[in-house]
Amino acid sequence: MWPLMPAAGHLLILGGLALILAEICLHGFQKIPFTCSYLPGKSPVHLSVLGGLGLLWYLSLSIRYERQILDYPAALAAVIAALAVLATCARLWTQSTARSEAAEVQFEDAPNPAVQELGINRLN
Repeated sequence: MWPLMPAAGHLLILGGLALILAEICLHGFQKIPFTCSYLPGKSPVHLSVLGGLGLLWYLSLSIRYERQILDYPAALAAVIAALAVLATCARLWTQSTARSEAAEVQFEDAPNPAVQELGINRLN
C-alpha cells in the first residue's frame, strides 16, 4: 500500500527498535529457555498491564513523529543511524554482563538447599 521508500524506512525503524528491545530484555537473563520449572504466582500481570498502557501512549506519540520523519530522507537516515548505534550499545551491554564471572547459567528457579533432608524422621 505504501510507496517503496517509506515502507522500507518503516521496516528499518521497526527492525532497529526490535533489536534494541530484544537486547534489553535479554540483559541479565541467565536461564536456558524451557528448562526451568514453572512456579505459580511469579507472573507480573500488574506490570504487564502498566507496560501495555505505556506502550499505547508511546505508540500514539511515535506514529506522528515517524510519519514526519518518513517524508524527509535526511531525517530518516539520522534516525536509522541512531537506532543502529543504540542497538550496538545494547548488544555490547548485554554481552558484557554475559561474559562476567558472576554470570552462571541457571537450570532451576530455586537453588538447591545447602543441607539436604532425607525425610526419615517422621513418626507414623
